[in-house]
Amino acid sequence: MPSRFVVILSILSLLPASLYSDTIVAKGSGNWHDPLIWDPEFRPMTGTNGSDSVLIGTDENGVARIVTWVGGTAGGVGNVTYTNGASADFGVDNGNTITVDGGILAHTKGTNWVRIGNWGEGTLDIKNGKVFFPVGEVQIGTHGTAANGIVRIGDGTGAAGSAVMNLWATADGNWSGQTTALNLGKQQNNTFYGSAGFITIESDGLLEGGAHTTTPNGSAWNYNQSVTRIGYYPSLVESVLLIKAGGRFNAHGTVEMGSSGILNGMTSKGLLHLDGEGALMTMDFGEFNIGRDGVGRMIIENSAQFIKSTNALDATSGVIPKGFGNNLGRAASGVGTLTIRTNGKFIRDTGGNVGDLYIGASGQGTIYVETGGELINRSTNWDWIGVAAGSVGKVYVSSGGLYSVVTTAQIVVGRDAANATLGAATGLIEINGGSMVSNGDVHIGQDGSGTLRLISGRAEMLKLSMGRGAGTGLVEVMSGEMLIKGNSYIGGDTGDYAANTSLGTATFNQSGGIVTATNAISIGLGTNHTGTVNITGGEFYHKVSDVSVGEKGTGYLYIGKDAKFYEQATASDAYLFVGRLNGSQGTMIVDGYLEKQNASVRVGHGNDAAGSENNTTGRGTLGGSGTINSQGGVYVGSYGTLTGGTMTSVGALTIQGNLNLVTNTGAASQSTLFVNFDRSSPLGADRIIVTGEIYVDGARIDGTWGGGETGLESRYWIVLSDTGLGLSDFFTNMVWDSDHYLASDYWNMGADGFVNIGGMDFAMFYQADFDTGALTGGNDLMLSAMGAVPEPGISSLAFLGFTCLFMRRRRTRR
Repeated sequence: MPSRFVVILSILSLLPASLYSDTIVAKGSGNWHDPLIWDPEFRPMTGTNGSDSVLIGTDENGVARIVTWVGGTAGGVGNVTYTNGASADFGVDNGNTITVDGGILAHTKGTNWVRIGNWGEGTLDIKNGKVFFPVGEVQIGTHGTAANGIVRIGDGTGAAGSAVMNLWATADGNWSGQTTALNLGKQQNNTFYGSAGFITIESDGLLEGGAHTTTPNGSAWNYNQSVTRIGYYPSLVESVLLIKAGGRFNAHGTVEMGSSGILNGMTSKGLLHLDGEGALMTMDFGEFNIGRDGVGRMIIENSAQFIKSTNALDATSGVIPKGFGNNLGRAASGVGTLTIRTNGKFIRDTGGNVGDLYIGASGQGTIYVETGGELINRSTNWDWIGVAAGSVGKVYVSSGGLYSVVTTAQIVVGRDAANATLGAATGLIEINGGSMVSNGDVHIGQDGSGTLRLISGRAEMLKLSMGRGAGTGLVEVMSGEMLIKGNSYIGGDTGDYAANTSLGTATFNQSGGIVTATNAISIGLGTNHTGTVNITGGEFYHKVSDVSVGEKGTGYLYIGKDAKFYEQATASDAYLFVGRLNGSQGTMIVDGYLEKQNASVRVGHGNDAAGSENNTTGRGTLGGSGTINSQGGVYVGSYGTLTGGTMTSVGALTIQGNLNLVTNTGAASQSTLFVNFDRSSPLGADRIIVTGEIYVDGARIDGTWGGGETGLESRYWIVLSDTGLGLSDFFTNMVWDSDHYLASDYWNMGADGFVNIGGMDFAMFYQADFDTGALTGGNDLMLSAMGAVPEPGISSLAFLGFTCLFMRRRRTRR
């Protein structure tokens, strides 16, 4: 060949490829810098100051062309740095595209960077074949708003896994022995920001993430992780990693969406989207963050699955590393959202090192489990919803959605208390047509603020504890079904919280639906804790063990007129306590229906643990305008009070069973029947209706006078004995004599004695008959208000009457 033609060809080989063809094609295998493997024969410049696009395919026999990039090669592919100097990094930029269709592109192991979209847009299109990037960092979108990087793995036409981008291995398929960062939406030196990165994994695509390395640290080990960041730095555009039906991403290190916080009014934004049947992301190591410091989103839909497995034995250290956390809103500025719908699944698989799930770790985290979606925990690691002070965590389970804990792992809603600068952690689980099924305990308001709201659907758990520490717990049941298979502690807890004396509060509100509590119920369990249960509608069932309203703390149980409470425990010692242990305070108001099988209702009547009655100072109050059906009767002990309505309002309470008003000899307090008199009430005064026997042993009658009819014609029917047996004895504060000007008239009418209640003198008729209105011949207690009290009045004779009572033979009509 004449020398002049050689010179011409040499010159032509240095010209841009665009002068030859739209795409430079690899015609052989070898080093990228070898011009002889390309057609035309010169080194392609795909970077910032190049204009070449390349295709790496197969030979005529279908054998893959293998093009290797040696890390650190001088001159690079035309990339430039932020100072516009030369860069040895590999990449594609300036609107160029690298297409792998049957071939292999392999970067040698090293700490170099790969840049897809450096200053402008760059595309890596892996239709079929493999790309190996065992490098320090792969940047998808690097400098500024124009520098968007695009990676497509697969074209949707090949077999599963026929298109691969591998960050874990070198071209020989062996582990590279180093970590690799995959960053979508990078920036340079806080100067050039706003870029975004996009990866799409098609049905035939596979993304193999980088692995971790292990290095010794004294007697411990450091696990250095590879990381995938979707939306690394602030940008107006959301970076996206999309896994389509059949596509797969195997992550072996940390994965996060929305990595960085606010810069120049922008925050990082990242979306991980799994869409379609067979779309799968697995994760076997590392931390998982949705909204680390920025805004992160994850969507799993249309039968796609995310599965995180437990850490395996580490070959270098010889130990199993502790599970890394899974966070939504990891930092205070982080905002994370996970949406699971249309048969999508988010699964933490079996084992103890999968890592806890923190929904609102320090920032804001929200999970939506929608129609057909499933949030599944098969591990023994816990779920935390609203974790650190200032955080907000929420889980919404709508119609057809399932939140499932297969093991005994626990759920904590509202973990930490407020501190000097931040409010208490706030957590919420709301079920509206979906289901929450947990085989572990659920804690609502540990030291923070927690809410479990069942609008409709089903909620099932092992133990329920509320307000266990300094927290505030709220449960709302509007309809649907709630099953508590273990104990129910409303205000306090046992175990590590048994001795906790913080001012925790808990409220359980049921306005409809069905609640079944299988085991012991304690309302106001902990010292200084307050528990409140308001059942205004629906049905509440209790199956086994006892119920305590005020065990060591303060408890309140209200059963509204449209509500039913079925206490079905049949054991002889399965009592319903109202005020149980020393220092406790319990109140139970029944305006609806309460049914108690076998054992009794004990009101200020002590604790059964010592096998005796009236053995504690726990105070109890029982009232209401409904019905109590108690096979074992109702016992109002030395520290107990019985009233109709409430302590400030008038009502008529029916007790189907025996009533016992019992005071221990020498007790510092007395069993009390408390009566409100109120002229505005149709009843005029509280009323107790008893179908069984009425035992009065050392009890007193007390109350308030709120006005009403007085004089000989006044009638206040206080206790009605439906069996006709009447009261077994007199109240201790009744006196025999009165200097009231009507006293002799009342004696003539058959009065048994007199009493002063709330400043008003009353004549007492123990043998009155409500049905006929007669003052004698019956077994009902009627009081008649005598009117203005003359001096010295009954109050001055009370002590004398109390003494006389014990000198008089007990009255009995049995």
